[in-house]
Amino acid sequence: MTKVICSITRDDGPLYFECDGHSDYRNNEGYNDVCAEVSTLCCMLVRYIDSKGYVPDVCKDGHVKINIERSDMFMNEVFRAAMLEFSALTERFPEHIKVY
Repeated sequence: MTKVICSITRDDGPLYFECDGHSDYRNNEGYNDVCAEVSTLCCMLVRYIDSKGYVPDVCKDGHVKINIERSDMFMNEVFRAAMLEFSALTERFPEHIKVY
């Protein structure tokens, strides 16, 4: 099961994001669409914060953790957009991904 947590308290405040775990989902062709989509979103978030001069606290196979003390409105919007997609994945694959 993949677990995703995101906390944005205000537009200029702390931002916390964590994604941990692997999904055992397989489609009819044997591909793990859940892990592929989660990995793509996490890579996008890591590359985005890198372009802003930040590095993730953890970035390894199956685990990404980002903790930024002072984010900004634009950074928060990127994370909110990603969370919309994580939530859409939860609707499609509720047994394989949970968003908190």
